[in-house]
Amino acid sequence: MALTAIPADQLAAALREGEEASGSELFNLATSKDSKIRESLAARPDAPLSVLILLAQDSKSNVRKALAANPAVGIATSVLSILATDKDTDVVLALIENAATPAATLRVLLDHGKKNVRRAAESRLLVL
Repeated sequence: MALTAIPADQLAAALREGEEASGSELFNLATSKDSKIRESLAARPDAPLSVLILLAQDSKSNVRKALAANPAVGIATSVLSILATDKDTDVVLALIENAATPAATLRVLLDHGKKNVRRAAESRLLVL
């Protein structure tokens, strides 16, 4: 079913469930006024890089946190850089907990201004 055929109140759930969508459809949804839709989109491992970059700068921390937990960010260095410097500690911690986050990013976070972030990065590096 095309995303355009899905009722608006069911769109976030359809995105979470991996409903098939084109890159342009996903990009258009990245600017949705509904943060639940953007949050669901942020968790999709098939989201194009342009969508990941856009969502990394989202005004809602729940969207950025969902993105930080997305395994796809592990190969998107520009997105990693944005999320690693996020002002919301929960976003940075979600990035640290993401198994796809590379060691290089974790090492950068060893110098983070927040002690709990530094400790979390150190703990993750110990198990790599």
